[in-house]
Amino acid sequence: MENVRDWCISRQLWWGHRIPAYYYGAGENDFVVAETLEEAIQFATQKSGRAISEKDLRQDADVLDTWASSWLWPIEVFGGFKNDFFDKERGKINVEKCPELAYFYPTQVLVTAPEILFFWVARMIIAGYEYMDGKPFENVYLTGIVRDKQGRKMSKSLGNSPDPLVLIETYGADAVRTGMLFSSPAGNDLLYDEKLIEQGRNFTNKIWNAFRLVKGWEVDKTLTQPTENKTATHWFESKLNQSILELGDHFEKFRMSDALMCVYKLIWDDFCAWYLEMIKPEFGKPIDELTYTKTVSLFESLLKLLHPFMPFITEELWSELQTRGTRENMIVAAWPQAGAIDKALLSEADFAFETITGIRNVRNAKAFRLRRL
Repeated sequence: MENVRDWCISRQLWWGHRIPAYYYGAGENDFVVAETLEEAIQFATQKSGRAISEKDLRQDADVLDTWASSWLWPIEVFGGFKNDFFDKERGKINVEKCPELAYFYPTQVLVTAPEILFFWVARMIIAGYEYMDGKPFENVYLTGIVRDKQGRKMSKSLGNSPDPLVLIETYGADAVRTGMLFSSPAGNDLLYDEKLIEQGRNFTNKIWNAFRLVKGWEVDKTLTQPTENKTATHWFESKLNQSILELGDHFEKFRMSDALMCVYKLIWDDFCAWYLEMIKPEFGKPIDELTYTKTVSLFESLLKLLHPFMPFITEELWSELQTRGTRENMIVAAWPQAGAIDKALLSEADFAFETITGIRNVRNAKAFRLRRL
């Protein structure tokens, strides 16, 4: 906000807020500024020293620029400039008379595009200090521009912008949300590719299939929890706690794409590819109650972490995993808190997974060669 320069307050537009300047003569100073026509007549009469009527006044034909009203948004959205809230003598908002404004001002984060950083954001800050004696928000998060595969900005004129409703109908709303976030690193432009939306749909299917697997197990309350299941749940709980801390760091730094990838890998790789494979019972056999209960609890925590990115499927599965009350929706559920992390177990598991993956790769490579022969 340093070295802020003046900007043009008038533009030749066909719509907008007309400049409240009224002319009563041809001289350079033959004008007044007033909120209403009645005030303008009064001020012009006093300034000119003669009787001025409505027919003697001509309001400026131009309008204020597009942002002239937008920069008052953080204040006026709560009616800050209403007569009983605005102190004209001080030129300030009387916050004590406007409890909603006092509660919500300043907000925490403004999400906007970089191209309107000066046109809108800077002016909201200026208005905030002018009328509220304080900034309107704590942080500004700048999103990137959505571009096509050729790097061109998406626009209606180029015809390179997909219809989001068609995408939602084809792939689902959650898939579209995650697909866009997969390709939107903080501060950079977003290179749109429909394959990313397909990846979002595949992720949705993966979660749904994991849910079907867990809910399809038969539980035997008489079974004792196997040692390997106990180790597996302990390992994944540590992995979950580690990811919660990592996710919190991403959120604090507004790295939304990294945050999504953190949850994506936790669910796709750690939960589905490893954990569920470790604890699932043999075909046709039941699972012990302790492992099953813990698995459902871990699944619920995963859904909470995923909910900001995929609100629809997570809310649906949340209500299907267990019977919920009318006020127990996921959107109001408490965010998971990180617990203890067994770093030694995580390290041992990483070594084991790398070894298993290496063996699988060698086996698959040899099988491919045999098929070619």
